[in-house]
Amino acid sequence: MNSIDRFFRIKRKDIVFMKFILEAYEGMSTLSTVTSKFGKDESIVKLTIPDPFNRDISELISSLREEFEVNEVRPV
Repeated sequence: MNSIDRFFRIKRKDIVFMKFILEAYEGMSTLSTVTSKFGKDESIVKLTIPDPFNRDISELISSLREEFEVNEVRPV
């Protein structure tokens, strides 16, 4: 199965919450930290997403934006 990598800029304090939420959707993605310091208190995280779940993850990210700031960025 093919997968894609998507990168997001979030505040470091939100990484654990985002990882917790994504783990609840078992098998839909894997989160890893790419840079621990991006700007003052931000990090870049990478989501590795199996192709069939890309749309679901997009919807989940949209919902997470109501909880905290999360912005998709170009690959690092």
